[in-house]
Parts: sequence; C-alpha cells; structure tokens
Amino acid sequence: MQSEIITQKNGKGIFDRKAWLAESKKLYLSAKLLRSEGERNKNLFKITDKKSPVVHEYIDIASSTDKTSRLLLGYAFEMLLKSAILLMNLGAQKDTIDIKFRDYGHKLDRMAIDLELALTVDELKLLKIASQDIVLQARYPIGKVDDTSYISELNKRNIQLADGKIFMGMIELYDKIKDVVAKFDNDSTNCAEFNVLRGSDFILFMRNGGGLSSRAIVNFAAQFPEGNKRKSYLKEIIETHAGKFALLYTCRWASFSFFEDTGKKLIPLEE
Repeated sequence: MQSEIITQKNGKGIFDRKAWLAESKKLYLSAKLLRSEGERNKNLFKITDKKSPVVHEYIDIASSTDKTSRLLLGYAFEMLLKSAILLMNLGAQKDTIDIKFRDYGHKLDRMAIDLELALTVDELKLLKIASQDIVLQARYPIGKVDDTSYISELNKRNIQLADGKIFMGMIELYDKIKDVVAKFDNDSTNCAEFNVLRGSDFILFMRNGGGLSSRAIVNFAAQFPEGNKRKSYLKEIIETHAGKFALLYTCRWASFSFFEDTGKKLIPLEE
C-alpha cells in the first residue's frame, strides 16, 4: 500500500521542514551557550587559587562543555541539512523519505554534496569532523584502543574538542549554510514552482527553482509496465493527453532529474 505523499502543504514532525529548522536553531543556540559557559569556567580556573576545591568544578565544567557543545552543534548541522533534504524530495512517499533520512544518518558532508551546496574542501572537512562528533568523538567514551595508548588518545580527543578555532569555524560554517538553506523556496527573487500531474496509473510531482536543482518524482501504479518507466514515455503521455496544459510540465523537461519512487527508495529513470 502506498504511503502518503509529502508536499509543501502537508507533513508533520520529521515531514515538516519548519520543524527541522526550529530544532536546528535550538541546538545551535544551546551549543553556543554551553561553549560560552565553558570558556567562563576556564577563565575562572585561571584566576582561582589552585588549592581551592572549586577548581575541580571549573575543570569538569570546561571539559564537559567542550564535548557537549560540539555534540549539539553537530546535531544542529544535521537538522539543518535534513530540512533541505526533505524539501529536495517533496513528492516522495513518507516511507521513502523516512528511509532516506536513516540512510543519510549522520553523514553531513554527503548531504551537503547531494544538496549541491557551494562549500570549500576545508568546509567539507569540518562537516566530516562534525559527523565524527555525532557518531563517536563527542558522544561516547574513547573507542577501541590499546590500554597503553588510552591516556594519550583521550588527551588528543580532549584537545581537539577544546579547539576554539575548530568550534568557531563550525559556527561560521553553520551560519553560512543556514543563510543558504533558509532561502530555499523562500526567496522572492528565486521562487519555487510545484506542479503535480495525476494520470490514470501514475502521479508525477515536479519542483524547480527556489535554490535547489529541478527534480521530478513519479509514483507508478502496480500495473504500470516496467518497460514504459522512462522519461521519454512520460513526456509522450503528457503531450498526448494533457492538452493545452502539457507545456506546463514539459517546458523545462530537460533540466529535471527524474526518479521513480518505489515506496522505499528513489531510482533514477532512464531516458
């Protein structure tokens, strides 16, 4: 049974773009607040008598906020990028989008590349570091290491998590990506267009503009012949049966990437 198709007019929770953006903002602000509190405690440690018992609290707070601020910032990136992944795949079924989200997991750089964001090599490296933070570095204890090298590996990780240059680089990158992603389909100078065509044995959803590459997603009925699942055949049907409205769907046909939605994944359509 086909699950509900997600468009810009429906969807709650993980199928609501605004919900992803709202969660991302909360995590981003929390990360910055935690980092600020950590820096405050580092400064208190510097000016406090090292014999005072409170210095241990300053150290613990600084160490924990170095780690948690990076973890939350990594999740903020993930929410931000997945809001755009959802938008890029409007017209797909709920099950397909859900599986796509799980397939991406925490691969932030992969999402950025698929979204065709204009990022430098160094910026993609920062996203990879943020991905590692979510998966292990800022989330779990040190992984599989020899006992003899445990302390050195722990110190290496703590130094990396405390690195202010890396954190500020991530903040700047987040702001850069947010400025781009927030404008997707929300920019008066680059409006998005959404068109839906419901045939007797297929539903075609087409979106273009709005800052994202043009994408068409088609849901075929179970009885639709496998050999006819081609872009050229769809165009022929539209030109034959859509009458004066055919041009609405075919005028930018060559600029679209076409995908069949199987209910589990999106498969590129042959020409």
